This record gives sequence, structure tokens and C-alpha cells, in this order.
Amino acid sequence: MPTSVSSTGITITNTLIYGINYRDLNTRSLSPCGIFISKSSQITISGSEVKNLDVTTDSSAGIQFSECTDGTVLSSKVKNLINNDGAVQGFSCLLSTNIIFNLCKAIGLQSFFNGNILTTGHTVLGFCPIFCENIIYTNCLAANLTGCCDDC
Repeated sequence: MPTSVSSTGITITNTLIYGINYRDLNTRSLSPCGIFISKSSQITISGSEVKNLDVTTDSSAGIQFSECTDGTVLSSKVKNLINNDGAVQGFSCLLSTNIIFNLCKAIGLQSFFNGNILTTGHTVLGFCPIFCENIIYTNCLAANLTGCCDDC
């Protein structure tokens, strides 16, 4: 999975991230996130919240891990995430291993279609592991998810 680690021992506790606004359909594959961690290990996120994200990009996420290993997300929430012309993920893992989600909530995620046919989709997912190993979800919730033209 992760090829190299650039950071270790990352801890984010009781942090609120809100009001993310971004518009760009000219640059492909953008994915604005409230919390984005890449090529790292020994990660802990607890009691944190990402809310009120309103973007127009190919994709977006509340909390996203990319090429990470050995992480825990505890009692954290993503809420009211909107992508006006692309995909929305609450908690997203790409090419990651050994990530545990416990007592996490993805609430009020929504996508719209306004003509962006170059994105890979307008899908809404509360929890989204892609090319991952050993991802564990315990006592988590995804609620009030609204898709548009793909799936939810």
C-alpha cells in the first residue's frame, strides 16, 4: 500500500473546520477536504468536526487519507458537505492500510449535477475506502445523504 512515509505521529484533537468554499472545474481531479493527510503513519483524529463545505469540483471529502497507514479516527463528524457538480465523501481512504473509524458520523452530504461530465461521478458516500486494506468501521453512522444523477 503506502510507498513511503513523509510524516509520523500526527494528532488532531477537538478541532472544528468549517465554511470551506471553492469553485474550480478547469483543474481536473481536485478534491478539497477539511482534513487531508497523505503518506503518513501513526495518525489520530478525535473529537473533530468538518462542516459546511460548499464546493464545485470533481470531488470533495470531509476527512481524507491518501497512502497512509496505522490511523484512528474517533468520535469525529462531517456535516453539511455539498458539491455542486461532483462527488462527495464524508470519510475517504485512498491506498491506505490499517485505518480504524469508531463512533464517526457523516451527516447531510449532497451532490448536484450542473453539467460537469468530465468528473468520474457525482456519487455521495459517507465512508469510502478505495484500494485499501484493513479498514475498520465500528459504531459509525451515515445519514441524510442526497445524490443526484449517479448513486448515493
